[in-house]
Amino acid sequence: MDITWNGRMYVDEKQITPEQYKMFFGLYEYGISFAAANKILQNRQEGNLDEIVPCDELSHMSFELILDDIHHFHNLEGTIDHEGQSLNWKWEPEINGSLDDQNEDYQENIDFFLLPEWVQDKMLSDMLEKECHWGMIFD
Repeated sequence: MDITWNGRMYVDEKQITPEQYKMFFGLYEYGISFAAANKILQNRQEGNLDEIVPCDELSHMSFELILDDIHHFHNLEGTIDHEGQSLNWKWEPEINGSLDDQNEDYQENIDFFLLPEWVQDKMLSDMLEKECHWGMIFD
C-alpha cells in the first residue's frame, strides 16, 4: 500500500457565535481568536475559498465528536452537537495511491472509507492533532 493525502478539515459556518467558540474551540495561547475565525469565515462567504478555519483549531472534545461522526456515519461533513451548541465541519481530502501491493506503480483516487481503519485513524490524527496538511502512508 502506497497512499498520499492532502486537505484540511475545516469549520463550515457562515459565522461562529461566542457560544460556539467557547464550546468547540481550543482555548490555548496561540489558538485562533474569535475575531480572526469570523474574519476568515466572512472572506469565504465573499468568495475567497482558499481561506479556512481549520478544525485543528478545535478542542480535543470537538475532535472526538467529529471522529464519531466519521466512523459511525461514514460522512466527511457533518454537524457536531454538545450541550445545546452545534458546529458544522467539512473535509474534502484528495487521497491517491494504490491499495494493492502488487500494483504500487498504478496511482488512483481512493475513497477514504475504502482505506483500512488504521490508515484512516493515522490520517485523522495527523491532521487534527499534529496540524498536518498532507501526508504519506506506506505499508
